[in-house]
Amino acid sequence: MKPKLRFIAAWIVLLLICMITAATLMIQKPVRADPGVLYAAPSAQGSGDCSSWANACTLQTALSGALMGDEIWVQQGVHYPGAAGNRSAAFTLRNGVSIYGGFAGAETSREQRNWQAHPTILSADIDRNDTNTDGNFIAETWNDIQGANAYNVVIASGTDNSALLDGFVITAGDSLDKGLNRGGGMYSLSGSPSLANCIFSGNRANLGGAIFNQTSHPTLTNVLFSGNYAREAAGLYNIGSNPTLANASFSGNSANYISRVISNLDGSIPTLVNSILWGNLGFYLPEIYGSANVTYSIVHGGWSGVGNLNLDPLFVDPAHGNFRLRPGSPAIDAGANSALPPGLLADLDGNPRLVDGNGNGSADVDMGAYETQRRPPFFTSAPTLTAIQDVPYSYAVAANDPDRIYGDALTITAPTLPAWLTLEDHGDGTATLSGTPTYSDVGEHQVVLRVTDQGALFAEQRFSIIVQSRLYLPIMINNTP
Repeated sequence: MKPKLRFIAAWIVLLLICMITAATLMIQKPVRADPGVLYAAPSAQGSGDCSSWANACTLQTALSGALMGDEIWVQQGVHYPGAAGNRSAAFTLRNGVSIYGGFAGAETSREQRNWQAHPTILSADIDRNDTNTDGNFIAETWNDIQGANAYNVVIASGTDNSALLDGFVITAGDSLDKGLNRGGGMYSLSGSPSLANCIFSGNRANLGGAIFNQTSHPTLTNVLFSGNYAREAAGLYNIGSNPTLANASFSGNSANYISRVISNLDGSIPTLVNSILWGNLGFYLPEIYGSANVTYSIVHGGWSGVGNLNLDPLFVDPAHGNFRLRPGSPAIDAGANSALPPGLLADLDGNPRLVDGNGNGSADVDMGAYETQRRPPFFTSAPTLTAIQDVPYSYAVAANDPDRIYGDALTITAPTLPAWLTLEDHGDGTATLSGTPTYSDVGEHQVVLRVTDQGALFAEQRFSIIVQSRLYLPIMINNTP
């Protein structure tokens, strides 16, 4: 072939290669139907271009194509970082990209999501064989891990606080004597991501069962750490790192050496506020090793700081993973409102974060990931639904309140009441409804009773009383001589 022809042929080949490469990139890059939002599902849907719920891509695909300022909306279900055998696979956070879980898969606004109703799970169980007796695909403890899981669920290295992960369960990461040996749930080298409304459950590693930080400064809000294990520090292992935690709960984690849940080395000074560290395991180990700025928190064994307590927080059912607070918990309304991150309106359940939980008239934040919600009172008595003309009627009204342990006073009133009845409130959750109907009252009468607690929560009892006519039998006189 002549040199000139060879030159032209080479250019044609190069042009074809460029065209093929460009086409490939166009196919792989997510298409934006709604600018700034990528849609992810456990498996690709439709075209898989991330443009809508109908064409949702996988989370890994969305992460690979995300740009600064993007949001990734993630559908409920289990999301794996890679295929079986790829133990180095992980979900890598990116600066300027906000990842939100808790979507059913039809929402049109972020505010419609519900991470409790639609759990979104990031699982390292890439070979799909972990113990899962309850069918929720969450490792409740590190003992549920079986086979060859991925080493780390999330990688946050090199990020700043614009990298956001919000509304996820992070589970089954396995760096125990393998991989990096650290941070089964999340590994961060020189990273400072923001995490909110997340649960770290059943992860394990040599150092930092849930999280390992080195020269990292992450911010964590409304987070729960449970069922994690490490040889040292089942929660966070910090080297030259200053993480900030607000309304965090640590319980049911275990370690062998140095600390149960948090170890701080090389100048690390984490900040914990409105948090609970209780019920973790580790023979004679402290909850925290090293320096830490802890305030308005419960720490088993105690910790110096303003507002700190060394009292049982009274979790509802910690043996079965319920770390909400029972009535009478010392953690209720014991936090510091001034320490709440800006814009924090809800707890890990998605319920209002500021509630007057102890009935003292002030809405103060609770310690821990969950906020106690005041519950309305209820009637415990049933009315008599019939009355007889000229015969006294009486109904012993009784009501109760789940929050009576706080000394709630109940008031019983009658917004709707016929004239022949009167209500006497005894002030102790009981009342008497009484009266005597006359002939003119024969018929049906609507009654509405209302019981109200000190927090203005109320319940109503609506019923009808039917007044029956009294039968007057005629007197027969025998005039027979």
